[in-house]
Amino acid sequence: MRRAGAVAVLVALVLANAMAVVWVREEARQLDLTIQEHRDRVRALETEWGRLQLERAALGARSRVEELARERHDMHTPDPGEIWDFRP
Repeated sequence: MRRAGAVAVLVALVLANAMAVVWVREEARQLDLTIQEHRDRVRALETEWGRLQLERAALGARSRVEELARERHDMHTPDPGEIWDFRP
């Protein structure tokens, strides 16, 4: 009788262990998928950041600002006679 009880306990422990292994492996798989999704998002954000940096540089370029000033506001570079110097 004792032996049958010990075997039953061991079988229960083995089954519990097997279920725990399956659960842990599934959890690890889910975490790996989450990590991969986050890495993909980081790559996408880094790509967008680079594109935005290039766009900012292009929009802030001196020639671009000068072009917009001429087109939108009819501004021009002043002649030397039009420049006033207020330094003491």
